[in-house]
Amino acid sequence: MLWSQWFATVWQLRSCCSRSTTFLWMCVVLMALSVRSDLAGVTSIIRVLRLSEKHYYALLRLFHSPAVNMPSLTAM
Repeated sequence: MLWSQWFATVWQLRSCCSRSTTFLWMCVVLMALSVRSDLAGVTSIIRVLRLSEKHYYALLRLFHSPAVNMPSLTAM
C-alpha cells in the first residue's frame, strides 16, 4: 500500500521526463533516496537497491540528461 501511494505521487513527475526510460530511472533514484541510510552518492543508490555495478554510469547520465526537464521538475 505504501509503495502504491509513493508511485502515485511520483507519477505526477512523469511530464518532467521526455522519455519513459528516463522516468523509470528517475523512479529508481527516488526510490533509493527514500530508503537509503548512507549518503555516499550514486554508490549508495547502487548498494541500497542491490543494482549491478554496470548501472552506475547510467545513473550518472540521468543526473545530466537533457531528457529531464529541470525547470519543470523544480517548479513542481
